Amino acid sequence: TLKIRRDQLIKSLQASNDAIKMDVTLSRILSNEDSGRGHMLDDADLTNRRAVDEVVLTNRAEELRNVEETIRQLEEGKPRICLDCKKKEIHKKRLQAIPSAVRCISCQEIWENLRIRNRAHKLQSVFLDQD
Repeated sequence: TLKIRRDQLIKSLQASNDAIKMDVTLSRILSNEDSGRGHMLDDADLTNRRAVDEVVLTNRAEELRNVEETIRQLEEGKPRICLDCKKKEIHKKRLQAIPSAVRCISCQEIWENLRIRNRAHKLQSVFLDQD
């Protein structure tokens, strides 16, 4: 199960990397063919696509590292300990459901609530800055 997920992530990273290379090639071709008519995909679109691709690749690479660490610890007979509290073991059922889990359920709930508050605060400040 964990090894299957690891293999899926590796394939996904390779496919994403190939897609990014294709975008770069397409961008170069369009730039070379442009004679003042404008690009089918303008620079802003390509920049935006690259930024999204980078975030996706970063997230998948982090998940892959977490899965590989979980596999290593399980093979060594060590429990996976929570990244935040450093006390609680991450339950095996949780790791089977979410192989990349790095937090116990209690810490994960706290982390998610903090993330939600931070996002709300950022949105709030964006709207307040517009006035």
